[in-house]
Amino acid sequence: MRHYLLLSVAWLVLLAGIILLFSPIPIGILFIGVGLSLLVSTSDAVALRLRGYRERNEKFSRQLNRIEDRLHHRLKFVQVAMHKTRPVVPSERDDRAC
Repeated sequence: MRHYLLLSVAWLVLLAGIILLFSPIPIGILFIGVGLSLLVSTSDAVALRLRGYRERNEKFSRQLNRIEDRLHHRLKFVQVAMHKTRPVVPSERDDRAC
């Protein structure tokens, strides 16, 4: 039950962030970062899909890196969750295979 509640809250926060992205005050970035972090920490499937999308879309990955860098001092769980979705560098893949 708690899992579904967290997923629901995460999707609502993410949706609010997307809506607030178009407001005069750029608070939507904060909501998107928190929403994605909640989703990633709650669902491994979302984390894998987000990692795959970040590997294919470099611009999106850079934007998430900026969000992570801006928020990690204030919200440590954002940094921890987003780090799980960073694209794997080829040298890291070789290290994981060993």
